Amino acid sequence: MAGVVAVEPNIRASDADRERLAAELGEHVAAGRLTLDEFDTRTQQAYAARTMGDLATLTADLPVPSAEPVAASGRWASPAVWYAIAAVVVLTVVLSVVGLAVGPAMAHGMGMGDMAGMMGGTTGGCR
Repeated sequence: MAGVVAVEPNIRASDADRERLAAELGEHVAAGRLTLDEFDTRTQQAYAARTMGDLATLTADLPVPSAEPVAASGRWASPAVWYAIAAVVVLTVVLSVVGLAVGPAMAHGMGMGDMAGMMGGTTGGCR
């Protein structure tokens, strides 16, 4: 197990050790080093493992995960890009909802004042 300090292979593994290894295997799936079938097989073996040596064999052919996250790069790296995408999505949803609510009435020749009257509102501003 890459993320654990080296211990004797015959020391009994804890549930926390098994969970850490399963999470590490998940990182390797995300990185494309393991297929989902390999992940499933190794995870089952991890939960059945009795010793730290049993756990270590499950990651022996995998690189040690980096302690520091890799920074995103390219045009999608900037938070401003994600904020702009979110703003466009929100605006699209709002305009779609308004269009669905008002569009049919406008198509039948009703103005905004007519629609306000139908909903119990007034057309002359505040009372």
